Order: sequence, then structure tokens, then C-alpha cells
Amino acid sequence: MITHAHSDHVGGFVKFVNKYSSDKTIKLKQFLFNFPDDSKVTGEWEKHDQNWAKSLAKSWGAEMLKVHTGNVLYYADIKINILYTQENYLACNANGIMKEDNGASIVTQFVMADGTKVLVGADHPVDGTYEGANWCENALVKYYGTALESKVVSTFHHGYGGGANNVIYSVIKPKLVLWDVDDARVSAGSLTTVAHNTYFTTNGKANGVKYYTAGGSSVTVLQFANGNPSVKR
Repeated sequence: MITHAHSDHVGGFVKFVNKYSSDKTIKLKQFLFNFPDDSKVTGEWEKHDQNWAKSLAKSWGAEMLKVHTGNVLYYADIKINILYTQENYLACNANGIMKEDNGASIVTQFVMADGTKVLVGADHPVDGTYEGANWCENALVKYYGTALESKVVSTFHHGYGGGANNVIYSVIKPKLVLWDVDDARVSAGSLTTVAHNTYFTTNGKANGVKYYTAGGSSVTVLQFANGNPSVKR
């Protein structure tokens, strides 16, 4: 699944295809996406990257599956709820144009076999002030309310401005946060001290919330045992 066509979300897939597409033991069965039409995108790089990603997936023989809000997908014993796609953004954007591709981010909630929920917001712009545009502010909270509650959440927009706010985090009520940015940026205080992350750094700590950063170039693996998530690098 590619949440949206920014290079930091597409680049890993491109490298993966380049490395493994000739390996007969690995098969890409499905490519999940929901990119806006080129006519709805103002950035040339976004147009390039989303078409590039699709062409690579097709060349590897993957089934192209365009997901939409309300879809429910099942893979083994994991259920994936599609909570938000780019059509929702365009529906409340007066000119019907994607100002920049963060608004196209797919928001998903993974439900494990034991009921544990993991919410992945990608770069979905919860904060309506981002870029001075109408970003359907707090749409997820308005649509789903307490159904957003999840034990694990990844930070919206890596914890940068234009991502989430403390309203949505207080509804999600996470106990474990995957902060998808490197250690240095978090530990330096450039992200932990800003207002839209205070749920984790102030309220979160009081409620026993733990957060984990990307750890440089390492890979973070999330494991579950009896409903309790743990992190290994």
C-alpha cells in the first residue's frame, strides 16, 4: 500500500522493486493505492511519482487495487479498515484541486486477530490551517469519533506541522506511538516541544504512553502477544 505519492513514501517501494522484481521467490500480488487523477494534482513531482509507482507495480504483475473510504480488506488474520482517501479531501476543497499530495494520504486502521488496533495516518493533514487551505479540519474525528481509538498510532506527517493535533490523539488514546522520523530530530526537541505533539510529551507520559523513533537506518518491527504490542529493531 502506497499512502500517497511523495518521494519519502514511494522511494522505499521503488528500491524494493528494483532489488527484488527479478527474484523468482518473491511475488507482488497486489498494489493498493488511491492517487488523484493528474488533472487534480498541481505538483509535477507528485504526478510523476504516482504514475511511476503504478507502472513499476504493473510491470511486476501486481493486481492494481484502488481502495476507497469504507472498504474493509482481509489479509490472513488482519483486517484493514480504509478510513480516508483523497476523494474525501477533494469533496470539501472548494476548487477540487489537490494543492499538494499530503491531502491524498490514505488513512488506515489495522485490526489484529486479538482485537488490537493500529492506526496509520500517513501525512493526512488533520490540522486545517496547513498551507492555508481547507483541509477538512478534524474530519476523522467528525466521521468516526471514538471508533478511532487504537492501542498503537503512527504520528501524522512524521510529527511535523500540518499533521495532527492533540484533539485527534486524545480520541485515539494510543499507548504506543511509532514516530516515523529519525532519533536525532526527536531527541533534539524540534518535534517533542511543539504544540501539536504535546499529547505524547506531556499528557501521554502521564498516561504511560511510550513512543519509538525510526532509529536511523534500522527497521522497526512491531510484535503482538496477548494484545500487548512490543517493538524490536
